[in-house]
Amino acid sequence: MVGGSGNQGIHQKLGADAVAKTLKVKSGQSIEELKARYEQLNEQKIKVETQRDEAVKRLNRLKAEALDKFGTDDLEKLKKKLTDMKSQNEKKRSQYQKKLDGIEQKLAEVNEDFVDADFDEFE
Repeated sequence: MVGGSGNQGIHQKLGADAVAKTLKVKSGQSIEELKARYEQLNEQKIKVETQRDEAVKRLNRLKAEALDKFGTDDLEKLKKKLTDMKSQNEKKRSQYQKKLDGIEQKLAEVNEDFVDADFDEFE
């Protein structure tokens, strides 16, 4: 990547000090120093490429999982599905609560009738 955003990503991965070191122009370096500098840069490149490759693999696995579970890997469609699912869950939760409230009310009425019952007439 060329530009500010690419450098910012490098800063986050390698640390500001390491980037400042690698970007600093050095004059009069020996061939050994240049080779060491190259090796350091090459190691950083390999680390970043490995992290990128792992991120791509993970993204592809997650996309495949989303496609399998939800029929799409499109982020906007997945967001809409999530919103719909949350709405459906809230509706079901509300209905369940109403049913439990009704059961509780009926139990309270039965209990009240039981307490108020005149058992003397059964003796």
